[in-house]
Amino acid sequence: MFNAYSNAVLGMLAQSQAMESIGRNVANMSTGGYKRSETNFHSVMSETFRGQSAYGGVNTHTTDHVYESGFMKSSSNSMDLAINGHGMYILNTQSDGSGDMLYGRDGQFETALGTDNAPYIVDKNGYFLMGWETDSSGIADSGTLNGINVNPELFVNNGIASTTASVQVNLPQAKTAGGSEVTSFKIYDGSGTSQLMTANWTKTATVNEWQLDMSVSGGTITAPATTQTITFGGDGSMTSPTSGTITVAGTVGAQAISFDFDIGKTTQFNGPYTKVNATADGQSNANLRSYEFNTEGYVNGRFTDSTTRSIYRIPLANFTNYNGLKPINGNVYQVSQNSGEATVMTAGAGRIAEFVPNSYETSNVKVDQEMTKMITTQQAYSTSATVFTTVDEMEKTAANLKR
Repeated sequence: MFNAYSNAVLGMLAQSQAMESIGRNVANMSTGGYKRSETNFHSVMSETFRGQSAYGGVNTHTTDHVYESGFMKSSSNSMDLAINGHGMYILNTQSDGSGDMLYGRDGQFETALGTDNAPYIVDKNGYFLMGWETDSSGIADSGTLNGINVNPELFVNNGIASTTASVQVNLPQAKTAGGSEVTSFKIYDGSGTSQLMTANWTKTATVNEWQLDMSVSGGTITAPATTQTITFGGDGSMTSPTSGTITVAGTVGAQAISFDFDIGKTTQFNGPYTKVNATADGQSNANLRSYEFNTEGYVNGRFTDSTTRSIYRIPLANFTNYNGLKPINGNVYQVSQNSGEATVMTAGAGRIAEFVPNSYETSNVKVDQEMTKMITTQQAYSTSATVFTTVDEMEKTAANLKR
């Protein structure tokens, strides 16, 4: 009779464990980034137990389905960011990345102060979202991971001098000798202060020939030292200078300026003067006004000088066995022997995933499936309980036979 009791008891314990997983899943069906757990069963067998015949029963093993993505919802909150594909956010208990490394899928972020009293992007638990700082060209795909600091004053001394500039204009072929056109654009000096650069085009008496003079606001141009002669062919394309590039240098107050000025796309056709493009690289000193995410994980800052610059990039952690990660409080995970170490990767088109701004991931719980499992589990528990009471009645009957 002992075996019959033990089988029934183990059956009830196993179904109780399964019901616990179901209840946890249903309770978290709306929790951001929650991964459903599932209780699986395996038999327990021993050929002999206390000298009697085969002892059997059932045991359980719970699996967290971390690899399975949840449902995605759109949001009006610019701090919400979802992952479309595989990978997990890299989080840390310290803003400088020196604390415990954690991983999660809940992309409903907010800001909180770090130990340096600067605002950082954090998850709901207050764990710091890790990212790479961008270089002067706004690119980042490797390096040391740090908390994403969004202090507006952090970027105030981030000016970069211009090194290249280009214009694309059409100069009117019918312009009379002595007539001129002006192309103005913004450049940045060595201190990151914006300056107005002006290219003055003057038509000469020679067919298809113009003179180019350069000037800068509040300063002087030392190179080119003389006026440049610009010539065009019969098809309207520039023939001189043959390289299409002029080196421009000078000073603005105490600040030097120097950049390569590409005019090679300038044309001379019939029709009016047309400014197609006039740009220069570099950037000014400016405060961060706001920020947003893009599909490659870049945190793009909007600055007070009306420019948009990439300031950080959010990487993703990839694992050999996502389901082997160790769950801890707060709906986040730690690396375990079963999961393998994290491989840090970038997101974007053609990679393991891409980000979806203004969206967040909810749980991967399917309520209809959980309800079906709940009914099955309840019936199995009731049946095991019936076995237990039946065995108890049989034992009482056997005991009465002695009387």
